[in-house]
Amino acid sequence: MNIERFNFTVSGRDWELHRKGPVDAHRHAEKVKQAIKDSLPEIINHGDLITADPNTRKIIRIPIRSLELPDFRFGSGGEGIGTGEGEEGDVIGTRPGEGQGDGQAGDQPGVEYYEVDLTIEELKEMVFEDLGLPYIEPKKSHQEVSQDLNFDNLAHRPHFSNIDLMRTALENMKRNAQERGIPIMGDFSEEDIWVRTWKETNIEVSNAVVLVMADGSGSMDTDFKKYIVRSFTWWMVEALRFIYPHVEIVFIFHDTNAYEVDEHEFFSRGMSGGTMCSSANQMAIDIIHQRYSPDEYNVYPFHFSDGDNYDSDNEVCLRLVQELLSLNVNQYAYIQIGDDHWARLMALYQNKISHPRFHGLHINNKEDLYPALKEVLDAERE
Repeated sequence: MNIERFNFTVSGRDWELHRKGPVDAHRHAEKVKQAIKDSLPEIINHGDLITADPNTRKIIRIPIRSLELPDFRFGSGGEGIGTGEGEEGDVIGTRPGEGQGDGQAGDQPGVEYYEVDLTIEELKEMVFEDLGLPYIEPKKSHQEVSQDLNFDNLAHRPHFSNIDLMRTALENMKRNAQERGIPIMGDFSEEDIWVRTWKETNIEVSNAVVLVMADGSGSMDTDFKKYIVRSFTWWMVEALRFIYPHVEIVFIFHDTNAYEVDEHEFFSRGMSGGTMCSSANQMAIDIIHQRYSPDEYNVYPFHFSDGDNYDSDNEVCLRLVQELLSLNVNQYAYIQIGDDHWARLMALYQNKISHPRFHGLHINNKEDLYPALKEVLDAERE
């Protein structure tokens, strides 16, 4: 038996140096991402974001302070900076910046920052990363959702579409070793070719419906209250549509009477009239009975109001919210906007309702918006 001798050359190269740049860039990108996430409460307070067309690639510019790529900075030709006397830690050069003052030139350096460009979609991914519907459960009725194709099988196919290069090369070398006694690669035949095949997988998705109820009475006709309702609802609706393939959203607007409206009317309708919050809760109950049985749907009523309800209606509201909870809705969230001293509805709810799936919270300023959004859309609660 002839034994042929093969000569191999083994060489070593330190690839760590070649990876240094990409590793540093990745680390910097992660720091930028974390800095943006830390600034999300301030970012989502910009009202112009909620009017952005979701079908566009609108760019928003976000300032990031105290985070910058290392680089060389050259002087402006004045005082020289170079080798000389000095001790470690001495400031050897500064750039002029704007300080705070009364309109005259300041004498303090500015704060270092640079701006990061993000698309609306990229910002949404960061905002929605930790959000989701709490207490979501499998239901009798579900929808099948086709997932991405999974390339997890191999098969013989006489073509090069989706070819598995490693498996094909290995099979060719094994055949050459058997036929020629030499495990070399070459002279491919159809039996050597392996391709990756796929299959579609379906998952069951529980149905969910969100009932968004908003107080549209005259007491809500302030810029702040209208902004909170529309901004909170916009971010919530965008989050639900981003996270879940199938979720239905019902919009209910009320003064002394409740009206089911479409999305456009919900965001554009004016505020006027008196307040009877019970009308919205009664309509929510009727809609659940008619269209969204809790046996088949995960049901989430959300009610926005300043709590300035007609006094005799408060007890009716309490009874209807307790009825909604008895229908096994997944969560009832009451969001009170502002801290008006005459608003008694929240206090009544908190004193009389002990159900674990009732959630009440206040929004007293714009900075409360993002924490409130995370609180009512906390997917960790199960």
